[in-house]
Amino acid sequence: MNRKLPAPKGQYKVGYGKPPKDTRFTKGQSGNPNGRPKGSKNKTWSKTQQPLNDIILSEAYRLVRVDEEAGPASIPVVQVVMRKLSVQAAQGDPRSQRMLVDLVQSVERQNRAEYLEAVETAITYVVEAEKELTRRERLGIDGPEILPHPDDFRMNEETGFPFIAGPVCRADKVRHEGIYESIRKLEGLVEKAEEDVLRYTDQDEIAELQESIRLCKNAIKKLDAEIKGWRPN
Repeated sequence: MNRKLPAPKGQYKVGYGKPPKDTRFTKGQSGNPNGRPKGSKNKTWSKTQQPLNDIILSEAYRLVRVDEEAGPASIPVVQVVMRKLSVQAAQGDPRSQRMLVDLVQSVERQNRAEYLEAVETAITYVVEAEKELTRRERLGIDGPEILPHPDDFRMNEETGFPFIAGPVCRADKVRHEGIYESIRKLEGLVEKAEEDVLRYTDQDEIAELQESIRLCKNAIKKLDAEIKGWRPN
């Protein structure tokens, strides 16, 4: 279940919408007298690639088979390591206990910082966007459509994190409007089919209508979830 983001009590300052000569090659001399290293012809590394980091993460998340109570399962190596650490800590090993507590506290601090940053960013955006909308209304002027719209911000009651339950750009709004229109058409079909069920007497026809109603409602539910319950403002 989700609810609208609460209005903040304070104001935020963030606004809306805001080679040396002696190293040169000698003429006629190759810059690489030994030639291309073997096997390097098709191997390229970009400046942003970090091969060692990739290897570390690949090994950390490589799946291995373990025996669970419910039977064999495949889990990442890093999870196996953490599980062993937790077991050793539970068995009273002081070093494992200290390491586990430090890890948990570190993760909790990071999660808390990310949460506070997300909430502050969302509230700042909502406050400034609503301020701009109020200014336009007061002056009787129009302006570029504000997307995402401040009314489309929500807070997940389970995680506490804000999220946008609506379009974030013009193309996304077109997509949302198309899905919403499909929902309306399906709702119209459901309404008519439910009326026909009350009028029909043939049980086969009634059963067919009820199946159509069920399929339409399932489709509506999936489409509605895709746009997170969004409706045009």
